[in-house]
This record gives sequence, C-alpha cells and structure tokens, in this order.
Amino acid sequence: MIQKLNLDFEKAVRLLAQNIPVSKNDSRKPILFHDIRVGVYLYECEYSSDIILGGLLHDILEWSTLKEDVLRSEFGDAVTRIVIANTKIDYLQIHKNVLKTLCSDVSMPGRMHYL
Repeated sequence: MIQKLNLDFEKAVRLLAQNIPVSKNDSRKPILFHDIRVGVYLYECEYSSDIILGGLLHDILEWSTLKEDVLRSEFGDAVTRIVIANTKIDYLQIHKNVLKTLCSDVSMPGRMHYL
C-alpha cells in the first residue's frame, strides 16, 4: 500500500511540475512548493491515499489547463472530487453543471442550507 502511494505521489508531483505555471518572483506562496508541502503534511499525518493525493493536487485544475477527465483517468474519481471540492469558485463557474449539481445536493429536503 505504501509503495503504491509513494509511486502515485511521485506521479502527482510530475503532473504538477508539467502543468503548473512557474510562480512569479513576487508570489506570496509559490504554487508548486505550496502544493508539495500540503501533500507531504498529509502524508506525514498518515491520511488516506485519496486525501493525500487530493491535497497534493488541489491547485491543478485552478492553475493549469489540465482537464478533469485527465485527472480522473490518472488518479480516479475520489481524488478528482477532492480536488474539485478544494478549487476556488472562479473555476467552478466555468463548469456550471458541477455547480448546479452541488447546489441541488445541498438544497435537497432534510439537508442543511449553507449556500
């Protein structure tokens, strides 16, 4: 299990490095470094593989042109859903169907309304 996670972690770092733009010199927090630190923190805290990889990849849809279907094919539905859940609303507005689904799930009878 750890061996697979280690290989998936490395694959995720390579995907980030290939797709995330280089941070500007005056950047508050360099994206790639930040994402790797998040992933390492979750790894050291022994979270599940999906949470670790989702945390590591949490900026990839927002800061790159990588498509959800590529992310899903490489890391599965659970990781992709975690990444989407941690993606800023600007990105989600592009994907109105996703936003509409999230809103309808929240507004179903018997659920609390947070929106």
